[in-house]
Amino acid sequence: MQTTPFELKDYETPDGRCPYQEWFAELREKDLRSAVIVEKRVRRLEFGLLGDYDDVQDGILELRIHAGQGFRIYVRRVGKTMMLLLFGGEKKTQDEDVKQARKYWDEFKSRNKGVK
Repeated sequence: MQTTPFELKDYETPDGRCPYQEWFAELREKDLRSAVIVEKRVRRLEFGLLGDYDDVQDGILELRIHAGQGFRIYVRRVGKTMMLLLFGGEKKTQDEDVKQARKYWDEFKSRNKGVK
């Protein structure tokens, strides 16, 4: 089975914030063990390994992590080799997190014409 490695890129808001990194930093402060599990899961993308995921909306993937609070990472493939880290959350906030990830993706597209 052939896999395509991905370059990981943080989504950045117009005012320079990185929502995924903010979420991850808060997780790391609260629960280092879970943060290590999440980081390993995200780093697997660099080897093209998506693992357990669902396409939740408009190509936004929800990477599911069955540990702790049921962590979710929201990413969007850009082109053939880049994976944009949009946001992170937990199973209990899933509906709101999907909406937020969609908002971030729409904003990214509006600033990067031609991105699909």
